[in-house]
Amino acid sequence: MSLADKFSNPENLLRGRIEAHKANIVSGDFAPHLDLIATGGRDNKARLWDYERIMSVWESPDNYHKEEVTMVRFIRPFPLLLTSDTNGQLYIWLTKPHPHAGKLIVDWRNNYTLQTNCPITAIDTYYNEENGTFLLLIGDEMGTVRV
Repeated sequence: MSLADKFSNPENLLRGRIEAHKANIVSGDFAPHLDLIATGGRDNKARLWDYERIMSVWESPDNYHKEEVTMVRFIRPFPLLLTSDTNGQLYIWLTKPHPHAGKLIVDWRNNYTLQTNCPITAIDTYYNEENGTFLLLIGDEMGTVRV
């Protein structure tokens, strides 16, 4: 069986969405605690998808990401989505089940100098429930690590 035959058979494909973005998808993340999938693409959009139906439930507004979205990460265990683009612009959005899902709560620019931004290339988070410590770790194209 060829690879094309394998994926054209609906019995072998659990879930899928054709043309989920208008251009290549370059980043994705899954939040089992929210039943959401996040995707970021070269169409300058971040999107949230309902896991069960692969139905779009949110799209980043047009006036935010001006460049391709290269990073999408859920900030566990919270209902938060972090998105970043090739311009070094970082946003954090509320997601379901928060009553204000889709609202922007953080807008931050990763500056290399006062005049230039630097794309973010790595993101991770740490959360300690016992003492409430939360860390956001960011690495960028210039080799800078920020906590």
